[in-house]
Amino acid sequence: DYAGWVKIIVDEKYGEILGAHMIGPEVTELLPELTLARMMELTPAEI
Repeated sequence: DYAGWVKIIVDEKYGEILGAHMIGPEVTELLPELTLARMMELTPAEI
């Protein structure tokens, strides 16, 4: 089992993803998903 932490920074008014903090083993595997979500202008609820 791996433990980690992800915090997504969101614009409160528009729900736009501004960035993220990630801590844990192999968090680089999550970067493409967050990049794609940002490019597609998804909100955290849609992720």
